[in-house]
Amino acid sequence: MNPEEYAHKHPSCVGLLSFKNLFAQVVSQHVSSLPDDELCQLDACERKHGKISDMVCIDEVSVSDMLASPFYQPRAAVIAYINRKPVLYYTGAGIYQWSDTLDKECLSYWISYPELPPGWELN
Repeated sequence: MNPEEYAHKHPSCVGLLSFKNLFAQVVSQHVSSLPDDELCQLDACERKHGKISDMVCIDEVSVSDMLASPFYQPRAAVIAYINRKPVLYYTGAGIYQWSDTLDKECLSYWISYPELPPGWELN
């Protein structure tokens, strides 16, 4: 479901939409700087799937959920800030996240989409 449809069904997420393009811009800049070996490890990149802004989604897995995972927490790297909140990249998993709250839905982008990211496990 695209972010606009999701936000229509979940009005509490409408505020995330105003940051979608900025998030996509930050992600695009970061993806273009990833080493080739990491992109190959992820077995996909944005060039295969079109524009990043078209692939950004609203994810129900919150930043807090990801940071609580012993697999993802050590992989989290802050790559930028939007509205004073960190944009996170999970190294080796190819997942990007941003939200104005830690424990609610977030904007996300997965390099590996539509495949699950390597090591995907979240209870």
